[in-house]
Amino acid sequence: MRKSRNIFAWLGKREEKTALEHSRKHIAKVMVTVEKLNDAICALEKGNIPEKDKAIESVKIAEHEGDTLRRQMMTELSEGLLLPLDREDLMRFVKRLDNIADSAKSAVRLLEFCKTNLPAELIRKLREDSDLTVEEMEKMNEAIEALIKSDAKETLSRCSAVEELEERADDKRRELLEILFGAELPANQLLLFFRIIETVESVSDRIEDAADLIRILAVKSK
Repeated sequence: MRKSRNIFAWLGKREEKTALEHSRKHIAKVMVTVEKLNDAICALEKGNIPEKDKAIESVKIAEHEGDTLRRQMMTELSEGLLLPLDREDLMRFVKRLDNIADSAKSAVRLLEFCKTNLPAELIRKLREDSDLTVEEMEKMNEAIEALIKSDAKETLSRCSAVEELEERADDKRRELLEILFGAELPANQLLLFFRIIETVESVSDRIEDAADLIRILAVKSK
């Protein structure tokens, strides 16, 4: 039977570190999409539409750059020396990162339709929900770094922190929906905000999905 190992650490020990470097760059771009989504919502809360639009553009750029890195990594993985099961693990991880960025981009596309004169409590709760996704992403990144260092205990701890934050985000979303359905909004605004809440939820869920895979990799590396 093949001995399991920490694939990320193995890559880091190779003479050629291109795949790992691209992985870290890809993660950084995904983090930007989540952070700038949050910035866009913060700007909307303040009524600063130009700043909101600037943050939205940053999400689109980071997502596009992340796509380029993802394609490079897929090419490297297909041509590399990794065993098929190792290659599959890394490809699944890259795809889960890509799903996070895709969800963030979907959210900002909806935010483009949002202007001023919106219910303050609704925007505030949406911003609080988005704050939690940023924290999730930070913990997920810490989990990856712990995995690269072959620290399984710390990796699992950070993954658990991601799960806890996602549960808090679920609670925040229920509050958001209560406010939304109690607000006297035109049908088009009601539908728009419902879709925004859903897509921000998708960002949170995709981060947890990635953390779940990191947890699996940590257990396999023992």
